[in-house]
This record gives sequence, structure tokens and C-alpha cells, in this order.
Amino acid sequence: MKPRYGTVLNIETKVWDSKPSTLNIETKVWDSKPSTLHIETKVWDIEMGELLHCLGELLNIPKLNVWEQVWDSKTGELLHTLKGHTTEIVCLSFNPQGDVIATGSMDNTAKLWCANTGEEMCTLLGHTAEIVSLSFNQAGDKLITGSFDHTTKLWDVKSGRCIHTFQGHRGEISSCQFDFEGARCITGSIDRSCKVRGRPELET
Repeated sequence: MKPRYGTVLNIETKVWDSKPSTLNIETKVWDSKPSTLHIETKVWDIEMGELLHCLGELLNIPKLNVWEQVWDSKTGELLHTLKGHTTEIVCLSFNPQGDVIATGSMDNTAKLWCANTGEEMCTLLGHTAEIVSLSFNQAGDKLITGSFDHTTKLWDVKSGRCIHTFQGHRGEISSCQFDFEGARCITGSIDRSCKVRGRPELET
């Protein structure tokens, strides 16, 4: 599909079969108007390769959304719109229990939200640059956030308190993740290194 005018934005998502060179699903998104970005989220049946729901809207650049929306994946119904950040949200995650959502933003903050009501629970303050990665532990009671301020912070979800700041990277944090048991976490940085953190820091 070619746009009538303007610059073409081609975003591709592909799902491949485990068999060599077998393409099951291919999705492309194009812009149709100048300075307009078509943002879409699609819900697919992985086994059948069928499109179940298309959740999307048109956004005028450079003013991007600073909120997140919670949808019912079975019905495609919009449940909540999470508003509170002042600039773009760049990372988000459900806790494993599915009742808390964490969002990280270019406004240097992370927020915790009640997934059932859409209400903001607390704002996590302390980073001095944008938060680009976050991860819950398996129990859902701790959260780590990675920031362009070169640090990763460990938070208590219930109180919103920062209980430890991991330092040592010489560049921006690009990713952070708990292991399955929550006994360790790993941080990746633009300084081309990864660091594994473990006890006793995670038990503080």
C-alpha cells in the first residue's frame, strides 16, 4: 500500500514458524498523511495466525501520547487510560500477578498503576534522566528501573520506596531484567557491558 503523499513509514512485524523459511504472519503499517504516524497494536491468535483485534489511532508528530491504554485482549474493549506522565512513555510492564502496571517515561519518573481500576498508585522519583527499561520480580513486590542516568534502582512496590541504587556502568542503561526466582537481576548498558546483581543487594 502506497500513501497518497508524505514520507512512507514502514513498520514490519513478522511471526515465523519453527520450520525453516515458513512465514506465518506479516504486518506492515504505512503513514497516509504528512507528519502523521499510524500507531497500531494488534492482537493475534498465534496458533491460527488470525487477527483478533486491531487497537490503534493516529498521532500527530511531534506531539506524542503521554498516556497508556489498557485493553481487554479477548474483546478489544478499552478498559482504562492511564494519564499522569508529562512526556512520552517508553517502557511498561504488568507484574506477574496482573494487578499492577509499571510505566517508565522520558520525564525521569516511573509510575505504578492499579490494573483493575486504572488509578495511579504512586510515582517513583529519584532518577535524573529518562527511564527506558523496567522489570518486576516474580513475587511482584519489587521493581527495577533502568535509566539514562547510568543507574538502575530497586523499588519496593508496596511503599514506592527506593531501597537500592545500582551503579558501576559508564553509559546509559538500555535494559534491566530480574531472573525468574528474583534472586538476581541483570543490567545492560550502552557502555557495552552487562552486570549481574545478586544477594545481598536484592534483599535490602
